[in-house]
Amino acid sequence: MLKKENRANKSDFHESKKETRQTFKSFHSPFFTLRLKPINKDKNSKIAFIAGKTSFKLSTERNKIKRMARESVRKIIPSIKKGFFISLFINKEAAGKKYKEFSEEVRSMFNQAKLTK
Repeated sequence: MLKKENRANKSDFHESKKETRQTFKSFHSPFFTLRLKPINKDKNSKIAFIAGKTSFKLSTERNKIKRMARESVRKIIPSIKKGFFISLFINKEAAGKKYKEFSEEVRSMFNQAKLTK
């Protein structure tokens, strides 16, 4: 589980939904879409994980894929830059993938977005 200072709560997420798409930068991979928005540079980055019902019909699938995403991000959290709101929208192509493959994709996507120090 992520530390409380790195978890996005509902109010953070709803505030970000009100923003226009122009304020976000998006990065795409076969497994997920990473959207980030700069926030206060002094604060820790907040991370939200979204696995929708349209992609994963069963709640057990949604929970499993979100746990896998949280764990892969938790391992790289010390190297993530401060001051960003990060949303990981998980696609249905991620279903059935092994943890190692998914984790490598997360790490490469964070590097591509220049979020790591």
